[in-house]
Amino acid sequence: LLRSLDAELCARHDADARTALFARGSPERIEPGSIVLVEQLSSRSAPRKLAFAGVLLNVKRRGILSTITVRNYVLGTGVEVVYPIYSPMVSRIKVLKPVKPGFSKGADQVNYLREKPSSAPLSFGSVEELVIRNTETE
Repeated sequence: LLRSLDAELCARHDADARTALFARGSPERIEPGSIVLVEQLSSRSAPRKLAFAGVLLNVKRRGILSTITVRNYVLGTGVEVVYPIYSPMVSRIKVLKPVKPGFSKGADQVNYLREKPSSAPLSFGSVEELVIRNTETE
């Protein structure tokens, strides 16, 4: 019963095919280490879009409570933000640069990037360039 309720809630809140982005067996699956752009609304009463781009560190699959952790450097300080995937406040999750297959070796997290940011597939400085290119094309 709980699994069917969870599947129904996920289907109801599945904006822009997010389930396919984070499902284990999906061919469109995002691997940790990819560069993602997450847009969220600041509030429901006065909606304003806030964007955060960074390296996808962690994917926790808990049904409707699934979350992702995105990390970037802002003014020289490491910033991590945890987003609920199915939240109505998250308007869009877009992959800016997918990582090569096998980078995370099938794991759901690449937490070692916290201690060794130089081992990331892209430097954290190039994340800003990807965001600028993305906004120019849209």
